[in-house]
Amino acid sequence: MSSVISDKNEAVVEVEQKKPPKKKVIRAQKESEAYNRGMSPDAVSIVIKGHPPIIPQKAGHINLMIALKEEKDITLVSGPAGVGKTYMVTAQGCEDYENGLVKRIILARAFVEDPEEKMGFLPGDIKEKSDPYIRPMYDALNKFWGATKVAKMIENGEIEVVPFAHMRGRNFDNSFVFLDEAQNVKRKQMKTFLTRMAVGSRYVICMDPTQIDLVPASGTCVSYLKNLLNMGVQYLEDNIVEVNMNKSDIIRHPIVEAIVEADALLEEQEAFDK
Repeated sequence: MSSVISDKNEAVVEVEQKKPPKKKVIRAQKESEAYNRGMSPDAVSIVIKGHPPIIPQKAGHINLMIALKEEKDITLVSGPAGVGKTYMVTAQGCEDYENGLVKRIILARAFVEDPEEKMGFLPGDIKEKSDPYIRPMYDALNKFWGATKVAKMIENGEIEVVPFAHMRGRNFDNSFVFLDEAQNVKRKQMKTFLTRMAVGSRYVICMDPTQIDLVPASGTCVSYLKNLLNMGVQYLEDNIVEVNMNKSDIIRHPIVEAIVEADALLEEQEAFDK
């Protein structure tokens, strides 16, 4: 089986306050499955030049960071809104680039809108058309490296946004390739994306299965990815790691966790009423 890391009942994380109160020390009081994989808790941080070390705040963050440090060919990350998936994965891409592990960062995302929220035709070149969708990734990059450096790297091709419509025939070599909001990627698109990987690259794929905007929703690649891992292909099992995060890992705002929980209960109730 492929590696699956879930934070459910696997780690208890204690946050201790030190002076000054802005600093937090994260200690794992109980070893998680991730720690049993042979990695030291000291390694569970992301270091970017000129930015404070990024330290996990929840059990799911610990599992995600350790999975990213394993440098598998593909890391699949599933979790609700507000757990910090985009932020932490973007940070890992920055660290990999600074450490010379990759030569560029490639950003991808399905340009799918809710049918009730269509903005219509967007003018401009590829970057200008994709900016509204890629903005969360840009925001993270700008926070770590600053807008001036990010703009220069985009100009030099060290950061590249690749729409699915322009993906066929490409080879993504020596790259950190980050696909966000993958729940809105169709099966055919996902196959195209996966088969672009070339030597020296790694993929990180993030998704929130509760926020599918595709019509019909059955067209999503979520089940396709899961089924690939169940086909008994040994290389896939050895080189893909899954990280499952949940509402207890949400850090955006306390009300976000409450909304996610209430929404799940409401869906269960509505399904029962039918």
